[in-house]
Amino acid sequence: MRLRATSPVAGLRRRSLGPVEVLAQSVAATAPAAAMATSPALAMAPGALAPPVPAFAAATVVVLLVASCIRQFARRMVAPGSLYSFTAKGLGPVPALVGGAALAVGHWFLVAGSLTGAGWCAVALLQRSTGTGGGLVPLAAAVLLGGALVVGSALRGVGPSARLVLALEAVSIAVVGTALVVLLLRSGPPPPVAAVLPGAPPGGGAQGVLLAVTAFVGFESACALGTESRRPFAAVPAAVRRTVLGAGVLYVLSSAAQAALFAGAPAAVGGPMPLVDVALARGGPLLAVAVELGVLASFLGCAAGSLTALVRLLFTAAREGVLPAALGRTGRTGTPAT
Repeated sequence: MRLRATSPVAGLRRRSLGPVEVLAQSVAATAPAAAMATSPALAMAPGALAPPVPAFAAATVVVLLVASCIRQFARRMVAPGSLYSFTAKGLGPVPALVGGAALAVGHWFLVAGSLTGAGWCAVALLQRSTGTGGGLVPLAAAVLLGGALVVGSALRGVGPSARLVLALEAVSIAVVGTALVVLLLRSGPPPPVAAVLPGAPPGGGAQGVLLAVTAFVGFESACALGTESRRPFAAVPAAVRRTVLGAGVLYVLSSAAQAALFAGAPAAVGGPMPLVDVALARGGPLLAVAVELGVLASFLGCAAGSLTALVRLLFTAAREGVLPAALGRTGRTGTPAT
């Protein structure tokens, strides 16, 4: 066998990222603040099949088990293709193509869905402040503006982008967490434990856990930055584990808080964003605006993190000849030019 004239990942800025930037990638793609504000309410919506607190606790255990499998590869292999490359190494090219296609579709829908969520929050804020601004045209404009911001951030390079989205996510988590504490303090005496931890109907537990698992989507995306990490075999597995553990704790606490809140305001559950409605009713417009801004920032961070993982997946497939070679080019900042 002959050595290659150039590295198969030439163009990426190798060994340029520290553990904080690698962790930021998984945290951003998971978007804990947005999930804290929306997922527990979905679990408590009319017709839900399981209480949120046990569902999120069980989902955390399930995702930790999945993360332990991913970490076995991340300790031994560095590849910007992430799970696509891991699947190719473990199962061969055909399963890798299937898994890579599914991963690409998933990342794309995360980008599109996060931008739509951010656009929806922006339109809601506009309506709240001016009384006008609803409709598809403002929503489309907000989505396009959010997309431009995300792409512009990515083109600056993965390091600055990762630090920015981590800061946004930290502020968003703090805002949503503070809002929950304020609302709990203003809600009066806590409801009975049975209202917060009700029993699940027969057969409802599995569906509830499945819904809760979706809040962890993107936790593995730190693997896409292994090539660019200074210590990939340490930083990437740690980022995967810490993201799941941190998000799981946040989800369990926020679901318990919201179960207590909505036990006293069941009519609020089922709206587009029940936590904002409760914040408006019990905390005033400033608290509601703060929650919406926090969720908006978290959605933008999710779009940025998902885009980072997506372009590196396409980059890998292009360098392997699976996709057109143009998708394997990189810009001057080391960002795949897709």
